[in-house]
Amino acid sequence: MNRHYHSSREGQYALNVDPQKGEWKYISFKVVNLRPGEKLEAETGSEEVVFVPLVGRGTLSFGGKSYELHRKDLFRDRPDIAYLPPKTSYSLEAIDALEIALGGAPAEGKLSARIIPHDKIATAIRGGANAERGVSTLADSDELTERLTVYEIHTPSGNWSSFPPIGMIRGTTLPTTKKPIIIVFNRRMDLPSSEFIPGIRTLTWRFPYSTEMSS
Repeated sequence: MNRHYHSSREGQYALNVDPQKGEWKYISFKVVNLRPGEKLEAETGSEEVVFVPLVGRGTLSFGGKSYELHRKDLFRDRPDIAYLPPKTSYSLEAIDALEIALGGAPAEGKLSARIIPHDKIATAIRGGANAERGVSTLADSDELTERLTVYEIHTPSGNWSSFPPIGMIRGTTLPTTKKPIIIVFNRRMDLPSSEFIPGIRTLTWRFPYSTEMSS
């Protein structure tokens, strides 16, 4: 099992990992990069999919309607996100350069497609000492998704992003928890130093019933 996937700037996908490629049971994960005016058309297939803008501005179209999704960057902005059920056709079109994460998991199609506004996303500070981190609960309820749960975690520099900690050492990964976890590291180094908040922003996608990433 490959536990490390590096982003690519070739094509529209910076990352594109499905269960077959990752040797996982359930979760798929993509990061889409679109230049201004560029469009991606796709279908959710057998999965429910959550769309989380990382940086930039674009439109997501589905069900005959279009919605603008935007975000300044990971450290200063909390975005609207989108949920699409299985068998939903959609298109993404960049207004400005757009980077957006898509996480999917098998579902039956019990819930409807919708936009989840940023002011409905709960945030909290969890843990203490070097395990203190900010947590945004993007999707973690039976009303929002069937099985996929999505969190965004802001970890101050030098702190753990979870407890028990996920061991991350150069060249290897030593998980100390059996929950399936996918983490995206995205650090905008072009921000002015006066505006940059030290730390790492991560997205965590979990499928409750799998044993992915277990030892």
